[in-house]
Parts: sequence; C-alpha cells; structure tokens
Amino acid sequence: MTSAAPLRSWHVHKLGGTSLGTPDCYVRVKDVVSLPPPSSSSPASVAIVVSAMAGITDSLLKCISLAKQQDETYKQLVETIRSKVHSFRQTLLDPTARELSKTYEQVIDRDIQAVHDILKAVWLTRCCSLEMEELVAGYGELWSAQLAQNVLLTQGHNVCWLDARQVLFVSRGEVGPLVDWERSRNAALKWVEENMDQNEKGSGRCSVVVVTGFIASTPEGLATTLKRNGSDYSAAIFAALLKAEQVTIWKEVDGVYTADPRKVKDAVHLSEISYAEAMELAYFGAKILHPHTMAPAIEHQIPIMLKNVFHPERPGTVIKAHVQDVRTEMQVVRGFSSVPNVALINVEGTGMMGVPGIASKLFGSLKEIAVSVVLISQASSEHSICLAVPDDQGQRACEHIRKTFFMEINHYRYIQKVDLIPQCSILAAVGDQMAHTPGLAAKFMSALGNRDINVRAIAQGSSERNISVVISEPDTTRALQAVHSAFFRPYDPLVLSVGVIGPGLVGSTLLAQLRRAKMIPKNVSKFVFRVRGICDSKTMLIDTDTEGEGVSLRDWKEQLGSQGRPHGGDLDMFVEAIQKGYPRHAIIVDCTSSEAVARLYPKWLERGVHVVAPNKKAFSGPLQLYHDIKKAMQMSGRHCLYETTVGAGLPILHMMQELRATGDRVVQIEGILSGTLSFIFNTFSPKPSGSQSPPPLFSATVLDARARGYTEPDPRDDLNGRDFARKVLILARETGIDLNMEDIKVQSLVAEEDAASDVDTFLSGLPKHDARWQQEAQAALAEGMVLRYVGVVQISLDGQGASSPLLSSAAVPRAVASVGIRKYPFNHPFANLGGCDNVLALQSDRYSGQPMIVQGPGAGAEVTAGGIFGDMFRIANYMS
Repeated sequence: MTSAAPLRSWHVHKLGGTSLGTPDCYVRVKDVVSLPPPSSSSPASVAIVVSAMAGITDSLLKCISLAKQQDETYKQLVETIRSKVHSFRQTLLDPTARELSKTYEQVIDRDIQAVHDILKAVWLTRCCSLEMEELVAGYGELWSAQLAQNVLLTQGHNVCWLDARQVLFVSRGEVGPLVDWERSRNAALKWVEENMDQNEKGSGRCSVVVVTGFIASTPEGLATTLKRNGSDYSAAIFAALLKAEQVTIWKEVDGVYTADPRKVKDAVHLSEISYAEAMELAYFGAKILHPHTMAPAIEHQIPIMLKNVFHPERPGTVIKAHVQDVRTEMQVVRGFSSVPNVALINVEGTGMMGVPGIASKLFGSLKEIAVSVVLISQASSEHSICLAVPDDQGQRACEHIRKTFFMEINHYRYIQKVDLIPQCSILAAVGDQMAHTPGLAAKFMSALGNRDINVRAIAQGSSERNISVVISEPDTTRALQAVHSAFFRPYDPLVLSVGVIGPGLVGSTLLAQLRRAKMIPKNVSKFVFRVRGICDSKTMLIDTDTEGEGVSLRDWKEQLGSQGRPHGGDLDMFVEAIQKGYPRHAIIVDCTSSEAVARLYPKWLERGVHVVAPNKKAFSGPLQLYHDIKKAMQMSGRHCLYETTVGAGLPILHMMQELRATGDRVVQIEGILSGTLSFIFNTFSPKPSGSQSPPPLFSATVLDARARGYTEPDPRDDLNGRDFARKVLILARETGIDLNMEDIKVQSLVAEEDAASDVDTFLSGLPKHDARWQQEAQAALAEGMVLRYVGVVQISLDGQGASSPLLSSAAVPRAVASVGIRKYPFNHPFANLGGCDNVLALQSDRYSGQPMIVQGPGAGAEVTAGGIFGDMFRIANYMS
C-alpha cells in the first residue's frame, strides 16, 4: 500500500468531553459537519475526532482504583456509567431511530459486561496492568463515537465511525507516545479507500467519519491511550495522516485571548497567532492546547482553528506558521500567561564561579528524582543558579540537591546555600516580534514595579520571544492585570480606589461631586475614582466586589445605615478593605477633624496609601507628627495633600510648595484665611459706600453668619482665633520653619467672661459688646481704614527683617506669627473683599516689590469638597 494522499481534501474537527457533556451537545455535531470547508478548491471530507462524554473516563479510572482496593462500590459506579450512556441513547435515538437505538444498546451492554469482567480480575488480583487500565479507560471514546455517528445518521448524513485502534499505532517514549507514522498512514489511507467516497461519483459508504480520540494501539496491537490531552493530539495526528487543510478544535471559549479573561476582564481576543506563540502561551499556563498536541500540525504546516462549540458563529483563533507583520507594542506582545504553583530554588556559592560541571550535576540531580525544571536563570558571574520547579516537588528537590552537593556545601564550601522559596508563580510575555523591539522589557518591568510587585527571578531566551519572571503567587492576578493594562489598555483611565472617612457636610458633598464625575465618559476622563468604602464614627460600608463599580453613590446613606458594619475604631481594617484586590493606587480622604485619625497618616502612607485631608489637626498638631508624615511620604513614594486645610479650594499651599521647590524664599505671608471672620468684618466694618443705612452691629453680624451656616455651631470656635491660628501655623511650617501653636500670638474676639458660658448665654450676651466694636470700626473709618482679622507670618534670616536682601542659604530662618485685628486703607485688597472671600498676600525674594495675591471663596462645603477633589486629581496626575 502506498502513502499517496487521498483525492479529496480533508477538514478535521475535534470535540472534547465538555463539548459533549449533554445530549444537546451531540445534536449540535451537525453544525460542525455543515460548516463550509476552509478552502473552496475541492470538496472536503470531514473527520470528527471525539472524546468520551464528560466525566466518563474519570469514572472508569476510578472504578479501577476501587477494584484494586477490593472496594465493591466499583460495581455501582459501573452501573452509574451504564445508566448515563443509556440516558443519552434514549434521549437522542429512541424518539426517531428505534433500530439504531436497539443496536447501540446492545453494544453498550456488551462493553459494560467486558468492563465488569476486567474489573473482577482486578478485584481478585488487587493489581491492574497498564494494558488493562488503558483498555478500560478507552471505552468512553468508543461509546461517544458510535453515539455521534448514530445521531448524524438520524439527521440524514452519510456517516461512519472509525475505531482509531485500527489505524493508529504508537509506542511509549520518554516524553510521551511516539507515533509510527508510516504504518499509521498506510493503515489510515487503506481504511479511507475502503470506506469513504473518493471522487464525485463515489462508490464508498460515507463522506463523514467519526473517529475515536485518545485511544490507539501498540505495535503489538494492544489497546493503549495517548494519555491526558490525548484527544487533541489525536485530532492533530489524523490531520497529519490525512494531510488535512485545517484542524478545528472545538472548546468552550472563543479562542485565544491576550490574557486569561477570568483574571483580566479586558483581555483582547486574538484572531490569529503563530505556532511558536501558541506553544509559548500554552507552556506558560494558557488554556489553549498542549504543546505536544501541536507538533504534527506544525510539522505539516496545518492551520489549527480554535472555536467555541456553543457559539460557532464567532470567528475563533487561527494558529498558523506566520501571522501578519505587526509593529505597535500592542501587537508585538501577543499575550500574557502564568504558571501557578511554582517553587524557586536558588543555589549560591562563591566557589561555583568558573567551575565546569556544576550546572550539569545540578540538573542531573533533579533528573534522578524525575523533577521537571520549569525555568532557569543564571547571572553572568556564575555566582548563583536559580531554577523553578513544581511547588509540590520543591521540598523534595531542594533536599536532594543538598544531598547531591553535600561535599561542596559542608567540606569544600564551594556552595554557601541552597534556598527554597515556595508559593511562587511565573508570569510570561509572549510575542514572535518582541525580538529587536527596544523598550519592551523595561515597560514590562515598570508595569510590575508600579504595582509594587517584587520580581524574584527573570529569564529571557535569545529568541526574545518570551520574557518570564517569577513572582509571589498571591500577586499573580494583580501582575497579569498590570502588564496587560500597560500593553493593551495604555489609554484606559487610571482607576483609583477611594475610601472616605467622615461623611459629614463636606464629606457628603464630595461624594455628590464624585457621583457627578462618574457621568463623564471614560474616553474623556483620564481618571476613575472608585469609592470602595465610606466610614463614619461607628460603622463602615465596604464594596466587596474588587472588580465592581464601587459603593453606590446614589443611596450610600441608606446603605451605610442598613449594611454598614461596626469598625470599633479600627480604621486600619477600613484601609485594608480599600486596598483589597490590590488596586494600582488607593486614596484615603479624611474629612474628620480628629487628631486620632490624623495620627494614622504615617502608617497609611507607609503601606502605600495616598492621603487627602482637610483635617488641620495633622499639620498644625504636634511637630513630630508633621515631620513623621513628611518622612513617610518620602520613604513610601506616596502623597499626602492638604490644600483645603488653609484656603478651602484656593491653591495656596501648592503655590508655596512650588516657590520653595524652585529656590524662592518666602519672607512674609499676610492673609484673611477664615471665611467666617472675613464675612463678619466685611459686614460690620465695610469701607464707605453710597448707602445711607449704617452697617449692622457686631452681634447682629455674628448671628447672621451663624444663621447662614458660616460659623461652627458655637461661634466662639471661630471667634477665638485658634482655628485661624492653625492655618497660619500650617503656612509657617510650609516655609520650612518649625513652629508650634504656642509660638503664635492669637487675639481672641471672645471676652474672657464669655469663654465658659453655654452657647445660648453667649449669644444673648453679644449685644453688650456692640458699643466697643462700633467705636473701633468708626475710629478706623475716621482714619480712612477698615478693620480686618488677619494672620501674619514674618520670616527673617539671623534676625534680619522681612525687607532684608537675599542672604546666604546657610542662614537660619526665624519666624514671628500672629493672628488678630489689623487696619487697612480703603484701596488695599484686604479692604475690598466680599462675602466669605479669603485672600493671601505673599512676599518673597522674587515677589518683593509687589506681593502675589490669591483671592477667592474661602468657605462653604462645595468649595472645600472641590478643593479635596482637586487634590485627588493631583495625586492621579502624579501617578499616571
């Protein structure tokens, strides 16, 4: 018999066990047969390679295991298998093909009896030869192929079935079954000649053949299998034997993706990849095909199509020799894959350098105990060899290496240590055209570094088709998402995980602004702020779906009341929840006025969380806390922004920080930094206007401000000047001068006798001070002045005044700070404010002739929340 190719072209399909898991799946086999051939050059015969029904092979193998243990429950399991196959038969054949069903029923019962007989022998001898085990394991494919043939016959197709053991001959090899290609090809072509149509007129019996996957024969003619993934391998083998135009593997997915879509929701479907790329991705964990499976197709240059059996209309992925030339980074890197459950072994020693045979002895040691090496990495210094092995074999491998190198470790001291690092995984980037593309490795490593993922080992072959790194296994999903986003979604908005502490007036206003911001289209906004948690003084509301859209900002108040759980003051638990799922960046917004919360900032920064705070206690409290926060920012690379602590939404601190960073020296700060006190003094001590009515009295102005919500519930918290002094202290510290609250001279507007009374008594007694305030306002007016409550910081070097020229940078700056009432002429900017406006005048070495003026609204929840939102945007910009 010659090995001439058949006259007709072939298209080989493979259907796995999951694809044949229900009777409906067998009905859909007709859709496979009806597909047009891959080429219209000639009519195509169809070969369908099938696996056993889902679960059958595993059940048969379990029967053998039970019988070897003399556990008679194997008999019930065999009958369960019989019932399952019969239920498929009854559903698919009984209604329309009683004769076919009866014949198939006899086949099943005959085979089940044979299985019982074999298992009885196993039960008696308590052992099972490999030949017996593989004979029993292959029955599932026999039943599945005959059922598929019968279903197609009922649908009107001219179909027959082929027991692959008649034509496929394999022997055992060190790395798997070895196909006897010549014998198998001759047997296959002889079978085709005897059973299939060969020309347009055709004298054969059928044009479609259903072939058993997984099973084959030994050279002696005994039943054997192709082991796990054998059905895919069978399809590739028969495609090679029949010189098929294409082999289509039907699976439960749409093809190959740039990453596992279960871990990376934005994974991109690939329409085509090369054989080499597919093998690299498959080896590194992608659920494509086993590399061994593709060998026959690669040798004969047969394209492999992966398609979704449940959605055959979808395009799938073609695996072929060459793909279209690509140039962009997004296309050069074709995908990412990972291998979980890996252990890293590091063999290190100064005596290894330049010593021949160390690597050979190391890998020979692992071969002795049949441990496969997954990855190898060695520095050019030869000081260490790093290798990855399966995690469950790591301890055994490490102990055997120590035993092999006993003399080198304990006597010659050539090797200092053999370390084992368990619970690792391998992450690989794959692409044929990665070679000679500069910057890919840097981008790959930067993406991991930006997510704080530590790389334990790196390997890259000379082909540059694959870059592999070993990382900690818990970091795998986060690492996949990071590198995939960097290469395939570089223009996606940066998502930041946000937790809000203190949802009071300002906090709730911020949440409302964040809700409005979510309506901005993602292709317009560079950033997405996802609120993952909201926390008040007693309870916290957490979004546990790390891939979700965060807490609903529409009804968060109701959710906090009904679903919030107590935190017992443990805010670390809240922060941990915000970081769950390892977001690229997390921000805690502290809208409280609590010093206890402020003391947690350094810890949060050190654990990689950014902080945005309108809470003045952190920056005007103990000097040590202020320095701890600054140090934590430097050490962690995270940001703590607090613009709203001084001027609500005005960019005062940012401006001062930029001046200092660019070498300028602030010499004087003067400003009205309290919206409450600004309103009070603008109202009762205004500059002259055309109005004939006198300005309101001081007491009336305070009551008006309280009614408008400008003051604290107790206006004395504003009038005593201490809150204003905290802002001045923050400004002084931002110039680089260490001041404390005790260093600031504060003029309180609250009389000493009113300090201890309750709020109502204080308010009712305010009119008794009106005469004094009116007298002071009128006296200032007579001088062409108005009264304003102002904070001032004057900075000098070595005792020199603010007007001194620029001195040596070694000079020690000193500051005098105060808050109190000052007079200003009518034409001064401070005399021309309206409402609650804040204003700051800054003099520096650069702005010496005329001060820099910053003016705008300095109070109100919307303004303050807007300033907080602005700080969040600044952090996002810094990190993007």
